[in-house]
Amino acid sequence: MLLDHPDGACAELSVAIGWDPVAWDMHFGAMCSKRLEWLWPLEPSVREEKDGYIRLLAVQQKVGDQPVRYRMLPEAVSAFASLDIKSRGG
Repeated sequence: MLLDHPDGACAELSVAIGWDPVAWDMHFGAMCSKRLEWLWPLEPSVREEKDGYIRLLAVQQKVGDQPVRYRMLPEAVSAFASLDIKSRGG
């Protein structure tokens, strides 16, 4: 979803897949947390996550009073592309 909607806000991403407008970031963060062994190379005893697990695959940006916007990290886009997972737009 995020590959197809770079710089999307939570409400936009949620509505695009038919979810409640506040659901996307919680589900994306939960998905990342369930895959820590693949996404985070540090040993479990060294991990300290205060900013949420979304940052393992995406950048979060907030400007002023605007909603937080999300964009996949370039290395995540490359990794997905190597698995033949790309945005529908290209």
